[in-house]
Parts: sequence; C-alpha cells; structure tokens
Amino acid sequence: MLLTLVIVSILATVSIIGMQSTIQNTRLVQSYHSYDLAVQRAETAIVLGEKALNIEDFFTVNVQSKLIENKGMYAQSVVTNSGLETAWRFIDQQNLWADSNYAVVQRIAGYISSYIIEELRMTEPLSEVLYFRVTANGQGFEKNTTVILQTIVRIEKFPTGIEKNRVSWLKIQ
Repeated sequence: MLLTLVIVSILATVSIIGMQSTIQNTRLVQSYHSYDLAVQRAETAIVLGEKALNIEDFFTVNVQSKLIENKGMYAQSVVTNSGLETAWRFIDQQNLWADSNYAVVQRIAGYISSYIIEELRMTEPLSEVLYFRVTANGQGFEKNTTVILQTIVRIEKFPTGIEKNRVSWLKIQ
C-alpha cells in the first residue's frame, strides 16, 4: 500500500510539471501570434500610408507644424512642450496612435493599426523631388504588443506623371 502511495505521488508530480510546461508553451505561442498579428497590421498600415502619397498636387504643411486638413500629415519636426522633435516620436511617447486626431486609424474587430506621414525637408524648396517618412503602428491581440515600422518614400514629379519609390524600410519596435 505504501508503494502504491509513493507511485501515485510521483505520477501526480510528473503530471503537474507537464501541465506547467503545457501552459508555458501555450503562452509562448499566444505571444508569438499576437506579435505576428501586430507586424501584419503595421505592414498593412505602411501600405495604406504609402498609397495615401499618391498625390497629384503635393500637400503643404503649415508653418507652425500643427495638424492640417490632411489628417496624420506633419512636417519633419513639430513643436512640443519639450522642444522640437519628430512627429512620430511625439505620438509614440504620448501614446496617441489610437487617437484619430493625430493619426490615420483603422479599427478592425477591436484591434488597431494606424499611420502618420511626415514630409522630410531634404531638398530645395519648390524642387520636383520630395521625401516622406511613413510611420505605422500595429497592435496585436494584447494592447501591449505593438510594432512600429517606418519607410522613406521618394516622390519625383515629371511632366509625364509622378514616380514613387520606397527608399528604405525600418522596424523600430
């Protein structure tokens, strides 16, 4: 009887360890799926932001670097309480990615992806070549699972039309 009790306790211990391992593996898989979804949403937002740059008349950003009629479009630097910084850093630090006053937001089944566009001042004024930084944020299953992607897009205006090229791609977070 004592031998049976020892064997049952050993089997119970082994099964508890097995359950803990299964629970941990399940959490890892869920975390991976949440991260993968966040990457997919950020990539989708990047594509939407780049498509929004399909412009015939180039938009203008006001001098004070405030929001303009084209929602989610900023100058290269914006004036904040802490000084001059890039718009995407300000929005990320203030956690404004889900605020449609600051970013172009898509909500699908409760999950969020959003993007902003910044006009980069890398050329002479009135030049036919413009550069834009598109920054996108994707959210996974969990609100703390987010991915931030950035692209730099070069747009050149020709007499025959506009040519748009992605210059770089960067995963920030």
